Amino acid sequence: MGSKIRSIAVLMGGPSSEREISLISGKAVSDALKSRGFDVNEIDFDHGSYDLLNRTRPDVVFIALHGRPGEDGTVQGMLEILGLPYTGSGVLASALCIDKAVTRELLTGHGIRMPGGTVISDVNELPRALSELSNLDIELPFIVKPTQAGSSVGLSRVTDEKNLEKAIATALEFSPEALIEEYLTGPEITVSIIGNGKPILLPTIEITSEKGIYDYEAKYTPGMSHHIIPPNIDPERVREAEEMAFRAYRLLGIAGCGRGEVMFNKDLVPYFLEFNTIPGFTEVSLLPDAARAAGIEFGELCERLIEYALDKFRRTQSAAFQEA
Repeated sequence: MGSKIRSIAVLMGGPSSEREISLISGKAVSDALKSRGFDVNEIDFDHGSYDLLNRTRPDVVFIALHGRPGEDGTVQGMLEILGLPYTGSGVLASALCIDKAVTRELLTGHGIRMPGGTVISDVNELPRALSELSNLDIELPFIVKPTQAGSSVGLSRVTDEKNLEKAIATALEFSPEALIEEYLTGPEITVSIIGNGKPILLPTIEITSEKGIYDYEAKYTPGMSHHIIPPNIDPERVREAEEMAFRAYRLLGIAGCGRGEVMFNKDLVPYFLEFNTIPGFTEVSLLPDAARAAGIEFGELCERLIEYALDKFRRTQSAAFQEA
């Protein structure tokens, strides 16, 4: 990386339900970049961050904010106004990917297979939702999750209809809408991709959970989940899932990095779930693990994401100049 790039602001923490994980991710990124000679300023994101960034004018902003407002395009829009390069996807891709319902509409419209389900914004809509699920031949158990939250916050597996209202209410605590989705019983994998115009597919990871479901506790508690590289799944099926995720990455306009989640049904048919545009950077996080399997250590990964940020910024500035 050019010697002119020295100052990095790491945005972390913030007000979301994923604040604690964001602080861990941000600290890990900060430590890695400091070890590589960068001048790093850790910023716990709040209402004063705009003025701070405008005053200090870092060379690049590394966004380590999970959930809203860091992952939904809001912070990205602020940084666009400030004219500062930042890691990860832009405003539109971030806004699309944070909303699982919108992601479903876009990707299924392009032929990408996703689990059947329906969206609900109030428990009073439950009769309508159950009717739609029945028409899709979807029966218990269900997965219920917020449409606009990450890290499996507010996610429930419902095996008894009497618990469905509670699961929906829990999901609606974190998002305006909840997604009721068919529960797939096959294995789960994650497909990590880095890069902009010519993205790179990192080694795919199979995930197993001690709880039988990859929820918030399983994700962030050491020993509660296991990463298997390469997956112990038919390689042809894995390749199909990787191609599905690669298409989704491009269709959604993701930049920098993304982690796609894929579930298989009992017949090992892959179904795409979602893309995380700001994956975790903790000691148990999946994208850094996939990068290590590709020979990319954590510090190098962070530096690559900065390079992608600068590349995206240059392309955006060039396009704006041409329009002017």
